[in-house]
Amino acid sequence: MPEQLGVSVEPVSVAPTVRSTSLSSFFSALSELPGARGLRLIERHARFYRRMWLVVASGAAEPLFFLFSVGVGIGALIGTVPGPGGHPVPYREFVAPGLLAVSALNGALNDSTFNVYGRLKFEKLYDAVLATPLGARDVALSEIGWAVLRGQLYCVPFLIVVACLNLIASPWAILALPGAALISFATAAAGGRLDGVARPAAGGALVLHGPLRGRTDRPRSDLHR
Repeated sequence: MPEQLGVSVEPVSVAPTVRSTSLSSFFSALSELPGARGLRLIERHARFYRRMWLVVASGAAEPLFFLFSVGVGIGALIGTVPGPGGHPVPYREFVAPGLLAVSALNGALNDSTFNVYGRLKFEKLYDAVLATPLGARDVALSEIGWAVLRGQLYCVPFLIVVACLNLIASPWAILALPGAALISFATAAAGGRLDGVARPAAGGALVLHGPLRGRTDRPRSDLHR
């Protein structure tokens, strides 16, 4: 039709959209390992929070505020407390390990309870996930793994700041990170268990394992109803 009117039309080439695949390649390689299919769900969470990095940054900054207010502010009034072997320890050094543990606990607790509730009740994320080869066990392990990872994202900046404040007396303090990971793991596992035994209440309840187990017992076609 344009040729009949004497109008020449030049083909327009559309450049393909370039998408960063570094994160996808990393999780694709790991997901090939036996029992590692749930890493795709962790990748989904990582991509989601990459656009909402301020949420994670605010959670990581919270224990720092406690350190400066309680450890430094109140510590100026308390002075020193008895430490190992009866040796006096400055109060800010006394509270720093506890605040590190609280960082690991808060990061895992928020993600394994309230965020799981939002994904289940409002986003309907797990309905879509269970329509894929992932099963209920993959979802549960992925949520626990992401909660542990988020707990570490809270603990690493805190440990760096504590080191900059000269509150670390030994390089073995780096082993606090695996200890914090265990705290996050225990908290996330407990949160997942609470999700499974919760019952409907006013405005809904935190439920995860029960509904997932019930849905996987049905045919796949029922998930789309």
